[in-house]
Amino acid sequence: MPDRLATDWEGEMKWSVVLLSLLLGACAGSKANEWQKQNSTMAQIEQDLIECKYEADKYTPQSRGDPLATGINDGLRNVSLRDQCMTVRGYQKR
Repeated sequence: MPDRLATDWEGEMKWSVVLLSLLLGACAGSKANEWQKQNSTMAQIEQDLIECKYEADKYTPQSRGDPLATGINDGLRNVSLRDQCMTVRGYQKR
């Protein structure tokens, strides 16, 4: 019976990490009106932001270890990668 409790707890913790990562991503989500680039339309900024979010998600590894700490660190790394992508594309935060 103790093994089942441990397995159930681990499964719940994994879902907690997933939900925390999604929540952090939503909270830290950047909006197109937070970025500016000369001669860019809002539609172009939105498209570049979508592409940068996709790239950041693709390159943010899912860390192992303490679920809370790794979820926060993964979320922060994701935001940093997204912001770097936008900067490389010539954008500045307002």
